[in-house]
Amino acid sequence: MRKYGFKATIFLVAGRETNEWDKGQSSEPELRLLSKEEILEMKKYEIEFGSHTLTHPDLTKIPLEAAKNEIFESKKQIEEIIQDEVITFAYPYGKLNQNLKEIVKQAGYEFGIATDSGSAAIDEDWFEIRRIILF
Repeated sequence: MRKYGFKATIFLVAGRETNEWDKGQSSEPELRLLSKEEILEMKKYEIEFGSHTLTHPDLTKIPLEAAKNEIFESKKQIEEIIQDEVITFAYPYGKLNQNLKEIVKQAGYEFGIATDSGSAAIDEDWFEIRRIILF
């Protein structure tokens, strides 16, 4: 990536050690998430980190106060690890609504990343940026 001048952002689920949210719901195996040491090693190579909540819930299906905690607390925990500001948030499953976008703004993020929603023009809504999922 460095050779070609590419940047990368990895979205971290701060409160889990594995991708247990998919357990029993898909054919995806349960895998270990990045450790603090691995995150810090990657940061040395200019990998950026964003938040993907504490526990990866569908934020549209939990109470707003619980969603607010997921959004704010994950930012705090990741910033403590990387000793840097976290400015990007990726909505789990790409699911969001106007209330969640407002909470993401209140938490101090500069960008919110969706999946199938949002304009094709990145600058139309910084809190619902369309992305392409790669598996």
